[in-house]
Amino acid sequence: MSTVTVRPTSDGALVECSIYPTSPTTHYDKVDEDPPNDATDYVYGDDVGGVAKRDSYIKGSTGIPDGSTINSITIYRRHFCGAGTDGAKGSTEGLLRNNAGTLAYTTVLNPTVWTTSSYVWSTSPFTAAAWTLDEVNGLQIGCRSNAKYDTTDEAYYSGAISTVWLVIDYTVGGVAAAIVIKGDGLTWIRQ
Repeated sequence: MSTVTVRPTSDGALVECSIYPTSPTTHYDKVDEDPPNDATDYVYGDDVGGVAKRDSYIKGSTGIPDGSTINSITIYRRHFCGAGTDGAKGSTEGLLRNNAGTLAYTTVLNPTVWTTSSYVWSTSPFTAAAWTLDEVNGLQIGCRSNAKYDTTDEAYYSGAISTVWLVIDYTVGGVAAAIVIKGDGLTWIRQ
């Protein structure tokens, strides 16, 4: 088995989150760092309680050879959620967006310190079948930030996401080629 890690390379179909800093106005560059830089730049939810904001990102090429079997994909996010006086806090989720525009979400979490979380899909959440290479290559990765209102502080708290990436576990497949020596021993023909 082999793995490949891909990170955001440009903004995708969803650009709803707020960004810090506000310049440049692109979103993907706030969540593409390796290693994560946490509070230096990130995306986050809005100041409206109960409203979720979503971002999706086009990722780099997987480079996985045709004929390979996808064993699983794992989406990672580095995130933080502010905690209010009455305990209300925002939350975050990782997300996948397929070519048809359908979304799949990870578990909702709300850590009060910068935390790395992951979620594994052994099969496609879109088809409930094994992943295909075309399906994985067509995915956009992203996040959702949910805001909640703290009644004591009279303020909204939302989740912030500083980094998003995808790790694909696969097994190289295909037919092995035989090498046959012909003639003078210097000519190699692949059959």
